[in-house]
Amino acid sequence: MGRKGPAGVSTARHRPSTCGGTTATASSAGAGILVAVNGRLALAGVVWAAVSVAAFVAIGNVIVAAGLVVFGLVLLVVLAMASDWDSHPDFEERELYRSRRRKDKWDRNADVRARDRQRWEAHQARQAEKAARRPRQD
Repeated sequence: MGRKGPAGVSTARHRPSTCGGTTATASSAGAGILVAVNGRLALAGVVWAAVSVAAFVAIGNVIVAAGLVVFGLVLLVVLAMASDWDSHPDFEERELYRSRRRKDKWDRNADVRARDRQRWEAHQARQAEKAARRPRQD
């Protein structure tokens, strides 16, 4: 996916799927789009399709059958969204990843901050010199 930097953190420009953890390997990346689809979800999709067809055939009212099909589709989407509920990183992992990114950015911009500090000090010196040359209005 991307090169690994210090402490195994990905140096890619995009956010990795896990916060600095392991990324997809070459063997799992080549498996295709159905890698994340588990058997339970596929079975639920087949059952939904069968029940949908049976609803249109068995129920004489098309509107009621369409309502049942939509309800089943919503349940299928909820099942798909809940299938990886526990696979996300927890708060501490996300904060550790963010703190590493902030530290990397802080280290990268050290020279910019030093230049800004020099400019600010030069500006303050010019302002002090200008104030010293100006006669007081007391």
